[in-house]
Amino acid sequence: MTSSRVYKTLVLSCGISLEGPCEDLKVACWLLDPGSEERTLTNMVTCYCPVDLPLLDGHSPTASPRLQAAIDSVLIHSTMRHLTTLLEKDGMINVFRSVEMPSQVCLALLELNGVGFSWEECDRQKHVMQAKLSALETQAYRLAGHNFSLTSTKDVAQVLFLELHLPPSGDMSGGRGKKTLGYSRRGTGHARLGKQFSTTKDILEKLSPLHPLPGVILEWRRITNALTTVVFPLQRERRHHPLMVMDRIHPVSRTHTATGRVSFTEPNIQNVPKDFEIQMASVVEESPPSQDGRRTGW
Repeated sequence: MTSSRVYKTLVLSCGISLEGPCEDLKVACWLLDPGSEERTLTNMVTCYCPVDLPLLDGHSPTASPRLQAAIDSVLIHSTMRHLTTLLEKDGMINVFRSVEMPSQVCLALLELNGVGFSWEECDRQKHVMQAKLSALETQAYRLAGHNFSLTSTKDVAQVLFLELHLPPSGDMSGGRGKKTLGYSRRGTGHARLGKQFSTTKDILEKLSPLHPLPGVILEWRRITNALTTVVFPLQRERRHHPLMVMDRIHPVSRTHTATGRVSFTEPNIQNVPKDFEIQMASVVEESPPSQDGRRTGW
């Protein structure tokens, strides 16, 4: 368990808020070897304090929780002494105590307090995005001349390359309109797509100057991705805070990364777009009454 988890557990379960300096075995191990996997207590004792390995025998299913906690305390204290010596040898002890450990406390407080969240504003944004998706789907069907599945890469490739005859690579120099390129016909006479038909973002961006449909598909995918990876997870993870009388989101931080970059899960608040704008028509039937203006953004 990391120091931030211990801090949160003490606050939530016992009402105890720690003060003063603290130390974390896992953070010390990470400073010594950032590229290694997150270590367990057994692994750390084996690597840095093997003389204390016999104490691990007390970790048995029949041992009392009090005994196991006492053994853990002894092992943690002994291992931390060895890690401190290594940090001092590498000149990292000041970074450990002045930067990394205060950051752990800060992250624990962030997780405890959470981030303010407005359900009303998020729901309004969701309706705007869903209205835009509906408008984009209608536009895509009109450009294709029929309905098709925007979620199906096969359907998209069928429309772009076999019906509209756009170049599969997005390069007009290779010729346009070769109907037999990249597909064959089965006995039933239906076209079967070849493997070289790609509908990735790079290809669609190259095709956008040639026809408006690829640009519509790109915008549809962008908004769909924002809904599924940002809006819906945020709405699921919101929790009402009785003291603050508001909804808040409590993400979980992860600091054991090779680059030192802090990441968040449950939900990933770093995934929220910083600059996200949606061009809307002046009148959108599906939009909520609170929508005003032609543009909305985060």
